[in-house]
Amino acid sequence: MDLKLLKKMIDDLQILEFDNEVTKNAVFALVETMYQIIVAQAKEIQRLRDEINRLKGEKGKPDIKGNIKIETKEKKESMESQSKKEWKKKKKEIKIDREVVIEIDQDGLPDDAVFKDYREITIQNLSITTDNVLYKLEVYYSQSENKSYTAELDKCLQGTSFGPELKALIVNLYFAGRMTENLIHDFLTGFNIDISEGQISNIIIKEKEEKFTAEKEEILVTGVECSKGINIDDSGFRENGINKYINIICSILFSVFIVNDNKKGVTVKDMFKGLGIRGKPLICDDAPQWKKILAGILIQLCWVHEERHYKKLNPIVKEYREELDIKIGQIWDYYNGLKAYKENPNEKHKQLMLDMFEEIFNVTSNYPELDNRLKLTYAKKDELLLVLDYPEIDIHNNLSENGIRTAVIKRKISNGTRTKQGTNAWENHLSILSTCKKLGIRYYDYILEIFKNEEHKLSLVDAIKQKVADMA
Repeated sequence: MDLKLLKKMIDDLQILEFDNEVTKNAVFALVETMYQIIVAQAKEIQRLRDEINRLKGEKGKPDIKGNIKIETKEKKESMESQSKKEWKKKKKEIKIDREVVIEIDQDGLPDDAVFKDYREITIQNLSITTDNVLYKLEVYYSQSENKSYTAELDKCLQGTSFGPELKALIVNLYFAGRMTENLIHDFLTGFNIDISEGQISNIIIKEKEEKFTAEKEEILVTGVECSKGINIDDSGFRENGINKYINIICSILFSVFIVNDNKKGVTVKDMFKGLGIRGKPLICDDAPQWKKILAGILIQLCWVHEERHYKKLNPIVKEYREELDIKIGQIWDYYNGLKAYKENPNEKHKQLMLDMFEEIFNVTSNYPELDNRLKLTYAKKDELLLVLDYPEIDIHNNLSENGIRTAVIKRKISNGTRTKQGTNAWENHLSILSTCKKLGIRYYDYILEIFKNEEHKLSLVDAIKQKVADMA
């Protein structure tokens, strides 16, 4: 049956008057259940058809998204105006590398014209040139000792054909620029750099591996120690064609990425081993690997994820849609109430939020699916309201959900890694890159210090501690 026709029949049914309210509710509940079953079956049938076509070497039904909402001219102009205002606020002072004075053609000036001042215009530019150096190492020979003495290169140049700036650029292009190895190769050879894709891969994966691993581990320990709450999330990952999971552990101070083979209890517990997270709230969604495996740990569930469960309900009965819309509005009002509590926590406001939770979630409606959803939310009361005891923590998991996109986008571009060593490089550099961004440190400059064997001007660990002191 055509779903559009079925919807119309259901709409017509809702116009009918029922003498008995109980009968009406029973009929609507039955219609709603049957409609949802039909929709689910239609989707499954289409999926199976697509799979059959795929096995035959044909294409399935295209997944064409709906049109985006076109903003009105007035709203678009308002948004553009607001964007320009924000740009003016965010504009940074530009570093000046050199000054050029442009003189005026005085032949065209009146006789009484006198110099008054300069009109300054800043033009930003970037010059990319090679810096290939031929080092001539002095060699001395001692006849008495029958021995030659040769000057030594700087340690960062020994045993390699590439300088630290080039290595830092390659790693920066791969992780921060999200370029593939072959694109980096095309870019560099375009400037007459004699380098192979294998050499590029070795620089990304093998160069300073121990140092970068140590940096990641230090970031994790110090970041957890200095953070009031920890956000966690995970996503899929592939290593040599094998499915794994990449996890993010983060706060406003740091981000660390860890790849695990599975979501087993022992695996996830090992990820937090030695971090001292007891008594430190974890902000996450309600995935079982966090709630069940980390038993005894303080959990604050994400309210945005919780609201999504309600958005997934798609009732066909008008009365149910209206009830659902009202409930979603109440949830967002409650969410804003929690945000206000975080700004000014006090016992009176805390009790108000506890009472409101009961009024919103410990109730029944005419819509059975909504009632089931409300019961599931109410069962998570303690984990949704940990913020009332720890107002300094987030009530959403946006920090880790947005943070893990760095790994997800990189995975989509490169399709994961081929070796364990490659996976380690992803963990190390994505952790350093993301933490650098949060602390306002240039990733390229930071890894360049490592490639040069130099002490950091400001290590990420010290920058984390400094930021905590600044926030105190």
